[in-house]
Amino acid sequence: MSDTKNDEKLRILQERLAQIKQKQDTPEIISQQKKTVIEVATPKNEAPKKERKPLNLSWIKKAVIVGSVAYGIFYGYTNINFNSLVPSFLEDETSEELASNQLEYKFNLIGNNIAIINTKNSITDEGSAKAMVNDLKVKGFKCNYFYLPENSNLTDEVYQVFIGPYENEKETSQWIQNIDKKVDIIDLSNGRVLKEMKSNKLIAKEKAEQEKIAKGKAKQEKIAKEKAKQEKIAKEKAEQKKIAKGKAKQEKIAKVKAEQEKINNDNNRNEQSKLKKVVEEQEKFQLEKQELENEKKQLKKSIEQLEKDKKNLITKKIQN
Repeated sequence: MSDTKNDEKLRILQERLAQIKQKQDTPEIISQQKKTVIEVATPKNEAPKKERKPLNLSWIKKAVIVGSVAYGIFYGYTNINFNSLVPSFLEDETSEELASNQLEYKFNLIGNNIAIINTKNSITDEGSAKAMVNDLKVKGFKCNYFYLPENSNLTDEVYQVFIGPYENEKETSQWIQNIDKKVDIIDLSNGRVLKEMKSNKLIAKEKAEQEKIAKGKAKQEKIAKEKAKQEKIAKEKAEQKKIAKGKAKQEKIAKVKAEQEKINNDNNRNEQSKLKKVVEEQEKFQLEKQELENEKKQLKKSIEQLEKDKKNLITKKIQN
């Protein structure tokens, strides 16, 4: 509905701007026609140079006017309040439409106020409305029900239950305190809703429910927080266990490596000891061999000397 109204307002504004532009362009067309007649009547060679200046000025004026109109349209579309430009009959139509959409009840009751009970689910059958009225009458309420299309400007095919009528709003409020449902207080003089009201019992009940929900939410948040804390602790423990396991593995590797190094060192020492012993034995053998060679040479010399002495003795013996 609002889009249709805006389109109508914009159309009216465009028509007015078109009328303004037409009024501004009309004198220019007439003056241009006069200039054309003058130019036709006067040869081009005889036309003085001064007569060409008005033509240039007219184009400048036209450009200025067109620019002004364009700026006026832009400024009007962005800044002007369309409500002030729209005819009053549109405002009257809008006010009549709002008035038709406003809820109004029509009752023929003696009193000033009634309280219509708002139920969570609409009462679509008359039997349920009668049963609710009977329950309220047992509790001491004066009450009744009605069919909504017959007693209001709405067409919803439902039934509504009310308590009352009462002489004033104070009395109505006192009786409402015994109902645990939300109600609408109706002014019987004009059939309109004065206000929406809840009993103190209902307010306390809703507050208790909200507190219960808040408490449950807080409890859930606490549980979630504790769970997150436990998960964090478990994660930290798992990380620590993983680190400890890795550290133990590294220590085991280091231990094995140390043992291997020790074995290698022992083997190296054994090999070196054996090699040293072999070298010493070889050196000893070489010394013994050298001693034997020396003794052999000495014996050879001794033999040679004995042989020489023997010869000398034989020679002396022969000589003697």
